[in-house]
Amino acid sequence: MPVKRVKARLAAATALAAEVPGDRIFYNWLPQNSALPAISMIPVGDTPQNTTRGETATKNVRIQIDVWARSYRKAEQIRDLVIGAMAPGGADFTAVRNGARPLYEDETDLHRYTLDYSLWYEA
Repeated sequence: MPVKRVKARLAAATALAAEVPGDRIFYNWLPQNSALPAISMIPVGDTPQNTTRGETATKNVRIQIDVWARSYRKAEQIRDLVIGAMAPGGADFTAVRNGARPLYEDETDLHRYTLDYSLWYEA
């Protein structure tokens, strides 16, 4: 499952782990009253790699990673650490960043950065 691979990579990044410990990296959504800063992630789709013989072992999955913080500045800082952790290709997967955008959640008074990635890996 790609989100497990992403969580493992993010948790292993020393500078990021100092700001966002692994127990603050969540699947699907940010639980209510979570300690901040935090990260949530969710798969948003895939693109099968097909040949005339069927689907190959090479997988391409899109994942959304959300960085959550009380301030815009902290959200930017964590965003940059996530980008750094996701940048190198590795045996686990190769990540291609498709974009990022800042958001503000009025109801919770939280700042969020949404990062969109395309992950490539062998199943």
